[in-house]
Amino acid sequence: MNLGKILTRSARYWPNLEAAVDSRLRLTFAELERRTNRLASGLVNLDLPEGAHIAILAPNRVELIEAEVALYKAAMVKVPINARLSIDEIIRVAKASGADAIHPGYGLLSENPDFVDACAQNGITFIGPRAETMRALGDKASARNAAIAAGVPVVPATEVLPDDKLEM
Repeated sequence: MNLGKILTRSARYWPNLEAAVDSRLRLTFAELERRTNRLASGLVNLDLPEGAHIAILAPNRVELIEAEVALYKAAMVKVPINARLSIDEIIRVAKASGADAIHPGYGLLSENPDFVDACAQNGITFIGPRAETMRALGDKASARNAAIAAGVPVVPATEVLPDDKLEM
């Protein structure tokens, strides 16, 4: 029996007991089961081969447990990488370890379109949004403009102020 099956069984018998706790988040067995199933499903939908090596960049938090259990459920292999490394170092370690994809965790790299580009340039699947999406939604002004362009109603607001006070 692997960790994924143990969690499924625990969620059935003790759904409301706490399964994972850190300083920011508490998850019951049922919640952890739902979250790991969702992530495992997303991993399988990436069309990576069974046994694919997935680099995980996550500190010791509940999200690391989620990612590890989801990998068991998706029949994939964890490749731990120190999230404090530079983008170039992460790519080098991922390639040397044979990683097929990188799960960026929930830190700054999960929101960095340059990291997504570096993964793509090196043939590594980035598990997260596309770089174009990050660039379009990376700040409030560009996200608002993207919403307007898509025909989404937005609350009236003043235009973004120019960076240079001389332009005012």
